[in-house]
Amino acid sequence: WAALAEGRDSGPLRDLVDRVEVLAAEGAFERAARLRDRTAALVRVLSRRQELAATASLPEIVLAQPAPRRTWAVAVVRHGRLAGSGVVPPGAAPMPVIDGLRAAATTVQPGPGPFAGATAAQIRNVHRWIDSTRTRIVSVEGCWTLPLDGAHTLTGWATLAESAAAEHRGTGLVSAR
Repeated sequence: WAALAEGRDSGPLRDLVDRVEVLAAEGAFERAARLRDRTAALVRVLSRRQELAATASLPEIVLAQPAPRRTWAVAVVRHGRLAGSGVVPPGAAPMPVIDGLRAAATTVQPGPGPFAGATAAQIRNVHRWIDSTRTRIVSVEGCWTLPLDGAHTLTGWATLAESAAAEHRGTGLVSAR
């Protein structure tokens, strides 16, 4: 289970995807649809967990976004938590301001668990900010990557599965669950 959750082995997920196809080929459409829906949900959950864990594993990442009136909003994130933030004023050299924000940011010691002691909500808030507009990575300490064999490798399949489920719901045909 740990290898699956951490993204070191997507084999069990791939086995479920293969089982969906076998069930459908055998004409067990209801069972295939139920397994398809559950497998797609599991892929999404594991993929998100692995994304959050990747961010939490970083000792520090500094991000910048363009802000109103030619300023830059800067966030210092340590082990998935917002440790400091500020604004680079218009016309100012950004790196001295960013260095000051880094120096003043809260020290965050990693804690136990897959999210280094951060909560999923804290890391989701960081991701929400990153996704809110164009975000530049100023610096990163560590390696911000997803696992090679992680659930993200099956998100394309999950999207197709979710589309098929939505299409099925749209016909008025609902499988018994």
